[in-house]
Amino acid sequence: MRALRALIAIAVLAVVPAEALAACPTLGPPKSAGDPATAGFTAGPPYGRAPLQVRMGWWTYPVEDPVSFEIEIDGAPASRAATDTGVSSHTFTQPGPHTVAGRVIDRTGRAVTRAVSIEVKPAADFDREVSTLWAAFKAALARGDVGEALECVTSHARDRARATLAPGGPRVREVLSHADTLTFAGKVSSVDLEYRTDFVGGRALPLVLSPDIDDVWRFDAGGWTP
Repeated sequence: MRALRALIAIAVLAVVPAEALAACPTLGPPKSAGDPATAGFTAGPPYGRAPLQVRMGWWTYPVEDPVSFEIEIDGAPASRAATDTGVSSHTFTQPGPHTVAGRVIDRTGRAVTRAVSIEVKPAADFDREVSTLWAAFKAALARGDVGEALECVTSHARDRARATLAPGGPRVREVLSHADTLTFAGKVSSVDLEYRTDFVGGRALPLVLSPDIDDVWRFDAGGWTP
């Protein structure tokens, strides 16, 4: 909570051009809810920076008595098991569109397949989108639109952020003009990405970009403490 409060406080007084984005954008195409082509099977995140590790698995089965499970990556068999193997993963190294498919077979031999589209972006392109997201986050806070800014923050932190938002303070004014450039710092986990904003004193504020529960990429404060 302390880390998130610091992140928001630092951003509140940022100097933002008048032409800055009016809303917090999302990274990647909008997710279609209730798509029968993917019902029961999940693979994500469906959009991200190369190399992108995608986790996949069944959360509900489309057949009553499953006995075999198969995974295909871009049409090629990737794994097969006689029982449910839980969650597996695949790392896409090549930018572009990809497909992850899950197939489940019942005792009668009936097979049901679900497919999920994955878009892998070149690193430089994805980083530019992240910079746009960061700029929109600061712009929303600067104009006092906390609700819009919180769309950039992972959903599990939004309620805490609403309760603890406290703009202002000497530290905020100190670092304000130095928190404009995002630099990619590497992966925090198989999926989570760390960016840094440089500020006064040669230090940096780490920002962790993570796919939210709805597979939309949003900022979190990570483990940073002032």
